[in-house]
Amino acid sequence: MADPVYDSAGRADVHGGRRPRHGARRPYRVEFSLTGEEFELLEAAAGRAGRARGAYAAEATHGRCVRRARGRRHAAAGAAA
Repeated sequence: MADPVYDSAGRADVHGGRRPRHGARRPYRVEFSLTGEEFELLEAAAGRAGRARGAYAAEATHGRCVRRARGRRHAAAGAAA
């Protein structure tokens, strides 16, 4: 099931993970190409998560970037000790 999206009044809405249109402006766009097999995997994973393909890809990419950044900070902190 998709996670609820809350508007500024605190009302929850669950409809495939779409963010409200009055949210923060996002001036950057990212595009990438997939093979047929990769696209099928993305489509299946997004469906299981109850997300649109683009939303699922964005969340997966963001999560990986955050984990990598945390790993680098952790490694740097260990090297400095």
